[in-house]
Amino acid sequence: MRILFLIFLIFSFKSAFGWSFEELDIFYEGCIEERQILTNSGEADWNRGENYEYCGCSTNGISKYFSPYEVVELYESQSIESNPTILKIAFDCIDKIGR
Repeated sequence: MRILFLIFLIFSFKSAFGWSFEELDIFYEGCIEERQILTNSGEADWNRGENYEYCGCSTNGISKYFSPYEVVELYESQSIESNPTILKIAFDCIDKIGR
């Protein structure tokens, strides 16, 4: 019985943090759209390659530390931009592209 419980717990934990390809695509595409808006408005001077690199890096980082549910909660509570882990991911990705 204990082994069955552990197996259930492992699968429950994995699904709580697991991202589907569709969810990753949605996050990535949202990032690209936001970067395009910033670039077109003149608020950012990144080239297209830098935008794609940043969004790939941030999608990867977010998926490692948060579940899709947690990202939605952070977004809805308007605390996504002040979350220390998300800020670290963003700064690491900005460093990665040399900005």
